[in-house]
Amino acid sequence: MESKLVLIMANGKKLSPRKQKLLNEIIFICNENIRDPKFGVLQLAIEINVSERQLYRIIQDLSGVTPHKFIREIKLQKAKEIIENGSFKTISQIASAVGFERTDYFSKLYASRFGVFPREV
Repeated sequence: MESKLVLIMANGKKLSPRKQKLLNEIIFICNENIRDPKFGVLQLAIEINVSERQLYRIIQDLSGVTPHKFIREIKLQKAKEIIENGSFKTISQIASAVGFERTDYFSKLYASRFGVFPREV
């Protein structure tokens, strides 16, 4: 199943089946660890068994963004989905569900990405 995120992150370029599989694996790993506020670039590199530098090159090639921004985008997309589904009642619950410890930071990032604060949705 191809997610909206894959389309967003691939910047509209056609990926080879091998690269698409790798991108899907990376997205899966990020989603599996989405609640962990300590999950980041190093942990992702370890999960796919590459160095941080290799991960940087891989994700830059696949998506055009840094690994940090890539992981953040996955978290923000998931937060948007949670908000739209009404799965959680408070911003604190939503932020926690996608691995942000500080709700003010989460709200700032969300507003920067989607143009509206999560409380306004």
